Amino acid sequence: MRVDKEPAYLLHKRAYRESSNLLEVFTPSHGRVGLVHKGGRRLKKGGGILQPFNELALSWTGRGELFTLTRSDVTRVSGVQAPSRVLCGLYLNELILNMLPRMLPSVELYRAYASSVSMLKGMEHIEPLLRRFELILLSCSGYGLQLYNDAEHGLAIDPQAHYIYDCSRGPIKISSTDVPAKEVIISGRTLIWLRTLNGADPQALKEAKRLLRRVIDYHLQNKPLHTRSIMGYMRRNN
Repeated sequence: MRVDKEPAYLLHKRAYRESSNLLEVFTPSHGRVGLVHKGGRRLKKGGGILQPFNELALSWTGRGELFTLTRSDVTRVSGVQAPSRVLCGLYLNELILNMLPRMLPSVELYRAYASSVSMLKGMEHIEPLLRRFELILLSCSGYGLQLYNDAEHGLAIDPQAHYIYDCSRGPIKISSTDVPAKEVIISGRTLIWLRTLNGADPQALKEAKRLLRRVIDYHLQNKPLHTRSIMGYMRRNN
């Protein structure tokens, strides 16, 4: 297979063999792709553009699961510099790396990622951006949330009611808040808000964060996310 000038973002880079790098990149037409950048650690020029959040045009060749990078160009340099925003971007990268199999194209998810990265620098409130991306990622991975009906009775979500969320079935209406501590209670109003994420609703954002974390952890089989741990450390020490 030969691919020329495919739009891409770098998700992760690590040393590979003596002088090369192994890249995980995200593209619209090929999804997540593994590339070997031969001699990448020896290069004084060119390697510097292969940084997270830069919009790239990459060419590669080969077969199997690992391909050989043949050319890299930058089409837009990221302006994301604030440590907290860089960390948010790396969180998006880690989600893709852990939830999206290689070679699964998703133009919708690529557009959502590109839009999120472009807004990281200037967006005042970052939480809605993260929640929107999580929702789209879950949907594109085949794990989209059920936000319209009660999973037990099929009734429309009641904005005045409260629910627990069964990750394999969807929301289940509860008559009392006396439920096991491990369960995440979410209001019907928040479930409805999650359909569009329109407007600033602090309570809905708080509930949505807990819900999406639970659903993501479920599908990752509770595999820890390093960026999430760093975020928690930063919050505790600020």
